[in-house]
Amino acid sequence: MQDQIVSCYGQENDPFHFERMRRFQPFERKNHYHRNFEINYLYQGRRSYFIGDRSFTVEAGDLVFIHEYEVHKASILDSPRHERLVLNFNKLFLEPLDAPMLHELLEPFRLPHRVLRLKVADQLFVQGLFQKMEQEAEKREFGYELYFKQLLTELLLFAKRQMQRQQTAEHEHVSPMHQKISAIVQEINRSYTEPCSLEDWAVRFHTSPYHLSRSFRSVTGFSLVEYVNMTRIKAACRLLKQTDDKIIDIAQQVGYDNLAHFGRQFKKWAKVTPGIYRKMETAD
Repeated sequence: MQDQIVSCYGQENDPFHFERMRRFQPFERKNHYHRNFEINYLYQGRRSYFIGDRSFTVEAGDLVFIHEYEVHKASILDSPRHERLVLNFNKLFLEPLDAPMLHELLEPFRLPHRVLRLKVADQLFVQGLFQKMEQEAEKREFGYELYFKQLLTELLLFAKRQMQRQQTAEHEHVSPMHQKISAIVQEINRSYTEPCSLEDWAVRFHTSPYHLSRSFRSVTGFSLVEYVNMTRIKAACRLLKQTDDKIIDIAQQVGYDNLAHFGRQFKKWAKVTPGIYRKMETAD
């Protein structure tokens, strides 16, 4: 059978977007991270998720929370067949909310346990919110975008309260390989400014470069070198927004001795030059 789009609104990088999909064929997204917050809801099936530096088993009825700019990848468990809804939004979409309230509502995206395991009654409540979104997307009647904001706020408030009641699924490693890659990712996040080759990482974690390379890409969707460069560029983006440091100094701070190489990597991951990025992010 062919994969089926059940419902869809907008595009992935829009301020608000969702897509409900039934998949029957193997599907795994590669090299995936974006500037929007993401919520996944699994209607049917089981999936393996790698989010940030942790792995989770996600089952039907689970809500998954992925922070903006956070690396994530979903993989097959048991069977490729599953049905899920993915919802993306950015902070600007919820701009009428004051900053303290928005900070509280986004707490589920900051917690170590990103999978909210719901009881049947709560599953029906969440599915009802998504059903209303789907109906609004289809009809496009007056005020539908305002209603999207109301429904999203209600969903975030529900998740925040559920997290406070400690209804999250326990963090678990899907396999020993996921556990090892998680440890490597955590170490990269701590020491990305230091020069370290694939061979160095293989020695540090008692494996061969070939096996490490294959395993790392299988779990994260990135090669190890890509992941290190991406981590460095994300750090450079923060410094460009938050400091007045010179670009050459920022390049050195995140681990690049060669300014031209830094510029190439920055444009690869951020799609613009460091100078243009700073102007875009700091403009009034």
